[in-house]
Amino acid sequence: MENIHQDTLRANWIFLTENLVLNDLLDFLVQEFLFSDDMYEEVKAEKTNKDKVVKFLFILQRRGPQAFEKFMAGLRQTNQDFIAEKLSETLQQLRLRGGV
Repeated sequence: MENIHQDTLRANWIFLTENLVLNDLLDFLVQEFLFSDDMYEEVKAEKTNKDKVVKFLFILQRRGPQAFEKFMAGLRQTNQDFIAEKLSETLQQLRLRGGV
C-alpha cells in the first residue's frame, strides 16, 4: 500500500473504527485474494467490533500495492459508499497538499 493510502486511512481512523462494517467486506476481500483465511480468522477473533476494525486496518496496510483499491471496491460492493466517498475526499485533499 502506498504511503498516501496509509495516510488516508490514518486520517480517518476514528471514523473507520466507528462506522466500518466488516462482515461482508471481509468475505469480499477473501474472495479477491487480499485476505487469507488466517487473516480472516485473526480479525474475527477480536472481541469487540472496534478491535476487529483496528486489527483489520493494521493488516490491510501491509497487503501490497492493490490493497487500497480492492478495499475501496469492497466498500462499494458492501453498500458502504459513504465510507468510500469520505476516503476518496481525504485522498484528494492529501494529493493536493502533497502535490502527488
